[in-house]
Amino acid sequence: MDFKSKPTAPATVSADGATTLATKGYVDAAIPSLSPMGAYHETLVTLGATSGAINLNNGNVFQITPSTTITFAISNAKAGAHSFTLIVHQGATARALTWPASIKWVGGEVPDVSETNKSYLFTFTTVNSGSKWFGIFAGDID
Repeated sequence: MDFKSKPTAPATVSADGATTLATKGYVDAAIPSLSPMGAYHETLVTLGATSGAINLNNGNVFQITPSTTITFAISNAKAGAHSFTLIVHQGATARALTWPASIKWVGGEVPDVSETNKSYLFTFTTVNSGSKWFGIFAGDID
């Protein structure tokens, strides 16, 4: 048996996240995903310009360019721990943002996002199924 042979076909990933190596002269081997969660990816959701409804069934990265005052509401957190990212793009007119009372901001203060023509990055994490969210303001990204 030639142990220096290269695979004759690239690795493929099956629907259950296992990787199968197609090799020359070897038995195919299934290698389970290294992550206990299985395959992971981000799902981007663009919110409507007048809606702050963050439905976590739809994704885990949200962006909005508000055209009016926005009141955010977070729904469908998974049981236990869950996190998501929010990007707010303020245009030529900065719009006011109202946050749910369940958000506890790192540092204790609601971030100022009132500069025009800026984009702001936030991360939110819960460890109790969404009863309380830890809000982290990463700053502007422009």
